[in-house]
Amino acid sequence: MNIEQLLQSGKKYCYTILATSYVKGKGYIPSIVFENESGHFPLAGNPAKMQEAWYWGEDLETAKKIAAEKNAELGISEEEAFRIVGSSMFAKK
Repeated sequence: MNIEQLLQSGKKYCYTILATSYVKGKGYIPSIVFENESGHFPLAGNPAKMQEAWYWGEDLETAKKIAAEKNAELGISEEEAFRIVGSSMFAKK
């Protein structure tokens, strides 16, 4: 499934920041991770749809803080986000 289908499915998800998602001069690109779905979906934009990438924080600590705040808005605790990310690492494609 693609990200739009997963979002519409109502599957639980969270935001996460990968240390490798840094873009110099812009910040960290967050990713969405879905419970029990393999992989992650970087919010890197889509020029064909006139969508720009998301950038959260010039440093890793700030980016992770923003992700935690956005997860809290979704009702996802830091522990739950950790569990969701873990479930995606062991999900089969």
